[in-house]
Amino acid sequence: MDTLRHEYRLKWWAQAWYLALGVFFCVLGGHGIPAAIADADWSLFKHWGDSLVSVGSLALGIYFIALALRSRVVLEATRITVRYPIRQKSADISAIAGYRAYQNETLSFLRLQQHMSFWHLQLRGSGHYISIMQLFSVDTYFQSWLYQLPDLDRGNLSA
Repeated sequence: MDTLRHEYRLKWWAQAWYLALGVFFCVLGGHGIPAAIADADWSLFKHWGDSLVSVGSLALGIYFIALALRSRVVLEATRITVRYPIRQKSADISAIAGYRAYQNETLSFLRLQQHMSFWHLQLRGSGHYISIMQLFSVDTYFQSWLYQLPDLDRGNLSA
C-alpha cells in the first residue's frame, strides 16, 4: 500500500440529503424557541413540551448538518480514521481482526423499509468495532485496502 493520504466523503446525494434534513429540522426547531423566549410570562417553562420539541428539533438539525459536512474516512498507509459528527475512531491495520458487511433496518413505516449498509471493522482482542457507512464515495484503493482484511462473515460460514 502506498503512503499517500486518501480521504473519502459522503456521496453527493447523501450529503445533500443530510444537509436538507438538517436545514428542515433547524427551521422547525428555530421557529418555536424565539416565540417561547419572547413571551413575557416565560412560556418556555409553562409549555415545556413545546420548547423541548423545538430544542430537540434544532439539535437534530445541527447533528444532520454536521453529519453531512464532517463525516469522512481517511486512509493513511496502514491506518484508518473514521470521523462522524460527534466521534472519531481510528486503528492501525494490525489492530483489525477483519471486517463484516452489515445491514440495518433503519425505517419501517407503512410497509416502506429503508436499509442502511455498513462495514464493521472488528478490532483485535475486544468486542469493539469501527463502523463505516457504505454511503461514502470510495474508490478501488479503499476497496483493496478493505479486502486485504479477512472477511469474518465468510470465515464463519466455512467453520
